[in-house]
Amino acid sequence: LKERGIKDEGIELWRHLWDKLDAMAKADSRYRINFAKSACSFNDDSLPHRKRQQLYVVDPALTAPGYRIFVKKATGKTKELRQQLLDAGLGLEESQLELADGSLVLSLSIASAIGKERFKRVLDVILEGLGLNG
Repeated sequence: LKERGIKDEGIELWRHLWDKLDAMAKADSRYRINFAKSACSFNDDSLPHRKRQQLYVVDPALTAPGYRIFVKKATGKTKELRQQLLDAGLGLEESQLELADGSLVLSLSIASAIGKERFKRVLDVILEGLGLNG
């Protein structure tokens, strides 16, 4: 990411999520991460094929520290998780947490709007809500 010009804060926020998920994937063979050129996904291979992808996350932006997060419909927890995020007192607005085709889509602008520490808490609420907090 650094070679692509991503700012240090964006890398720090990226690592806050992916270091935890990477540790889970290394500790439990049912979990797998797919790294692509501009995004990553976290998958649960114990589920049927169409339900495996749990998270899809677009790489951090060059101009802002945040990144778009898609909590996939297959988790079965998108509406509940959206409400948990709104109720967590993190300064999130409904417009930043879109439900699209059953998936929860978190806006790229969230990290800039609420700050680094609150964004880390958003990531933690997502992991906890999905039962992925190790």
